[in-house]
Amino acid sequence: MSYYKELQLTREPFSNSPDPDFFYRTQDRVECLSLMEVHIRLKRGLCVLLGEVGTGKTTLCRQLLIEMQGDDMLESYLLLDPQFRSAKEFLGVLYRMIVGSEDADLSEWQMKEALKNALFDLSVNKGKTIVLLIDEGQKLRHDGIELLRELLNYETNSSKLLQIVIFAQNEFKEALHSYANFADRISTILYIGPFVFRETVEMIKFRIRETQSGETDVQLFTFRALRAIHKASGGYPRKIVILCHKALLQIIMENKSKVSSKTVKKILGKEQPAHKRIQYYYYAAAVLLIFVVTVYLLDGFSSKALLESPSVASVAPTQDVPATQQKAEEEDSPLITQVKQSTVSIQPPEMLGEVQLKENVPLGELLKRIYGADRESFRRIFLGSNPGLDKSETVHAGVNVHFPLILQTPGSAFTGMFWLELASYQTLQEACAALHEQEKNGYQTAMLASFTASKGVRFSIVIKEVFASENAALDMLESLPPSVRVHSKIVRNWGESAILYTIPEAWPHDAAKSAQVNKKFKNAS
Repeated sequence: MSYYKELQLTREPFSNSPDPDFFYRTQDRVECLSLMEVHIRLKRGLCVLLGEVGTGKTTLCRQLLIEMQGDDMLESYLLLDPQFRSAKEFLGVLYRMIVGSEDADLSEWQMKEALKNALFDLSVNKGKTIVLLIDEGQKLRHDGIELLRELLNYETNSSKLLQIVIFAQNEFKEALHSYANFADRISTILYIGPFVFRETVEMIKFRIRETQSGETDVQLFTFRALRAIHKASGGYPRKIVILCHKALLQIIMENKSKVSSKTVKKILGKEQPAHKRIQYYYYAAAVLLIFVVTVYLLDGFSSKALLESPSVASVAPTQDVPATQQKAEEEDSPLITQVKQSTVSIQPPEMLGEVQLKENVPLGELLKRIYGADRESFRRIFLGSNPGLDKSETVHAGVNVHFPLILQTPGSAFTGMFWLELASYQTLQEACAALHEQEKNGYQTAMLASFTASKGVRFSIVIKEVFASENAALDMLESLPPSVRVHSKIVRNWGESAILYTIPEAWPHDAAKSAQVNKKFKNAS
């Protein structure tokens, strides 16, 4: 069944083959392509690109090959699997590729000489750049690596005769430690990793746009479904494609028009065989039983020891030992962030920053923007740090304003609350400019300044509301315009050691206010 036709698509959007039409150009992959091309054109010899399984190395390899095919001065060859039984077999394949001969009676030395002469003729006499792309580079045997090392010795006074790009899994880097003479010839090592949440969303939408039958964008995934897919796949392109394919098949069978988070959970449940799930329950029960028995025995042992040792209570004074209980880490989510402590300590700032105003701003409004409230005590401290300002109610454009530290609220005061962060900046000037832009667009946003010893001062642009639950924040997140939503995230707590320099004194906290903010966003979009 061609399910894609049922979904107003012209072809399969989530094929697992490395189709160049579906190559999604993230920033790091575009940079890798550019660097590899520069390496090739400069004739630097050996380049290696590493990545974990499923990160899209083969797709990147095919894309590089396609981009080189438009240049007549680049002659490229692709080797899909370098796992040969011997160096002679490997050499024979390269000989037939580049020399173009089927002579099977030549010795290894004769093939190497013929290969060297062919490379010299193509590179020096004809001015071409010869490129060998090797996919699955982690499969290279010792003798295959040694052969490539010999080929890299073929060079003129200014450049290598053969340019080699190896695409391999991360384990290949460990193997290179055993081949120092080969590793020394690597001019560039590049890395690609999994997608962040925004890239996952954009890649899925890109594939759907490439295959939709009309000009109107087809919406096949809810926002929560996208979030569930990213979490389940870890951002690995191959896993994303497989999950999306299964999810679309599932909604076709259920006669639905969109993939929901329930759909994703259902297909993830199907991926685990029934006997595996039963084994899991048995293991869990066994672990629980062992835990209960252990606690019982330890408790009995402790009680017995106390009864048999009268000196514990009557002679020796008890000493309180402070116990540190480490909290379990929050579930790793692409949208929920919890500020964590680090061993690297940054000193608190002496002031929040300095901002040059671009327009006249009432003093009270300026204090609310930065500190979250307008109080008489705030005004005294603020004007004391800006002696050039008079006591008028307006701060005029062009003035450089200093913002001292006024509020220092511990992050623990906001435990259990949720915040919706649209963007984060390192300087007050940048944050103020971004906040001004958001206000021009009609968004109900505010700035929240915080400090942690691990990250220093951070200026967050957030929805002007404090949420009591993750679901409430998630509902608001889903209502944002797609262009804003994809860059946003939910922040759970700022960390017990954090310091907040903004107090959300007048921010809405109830559902009615939330609906008003929601409506503002919908009107703005």
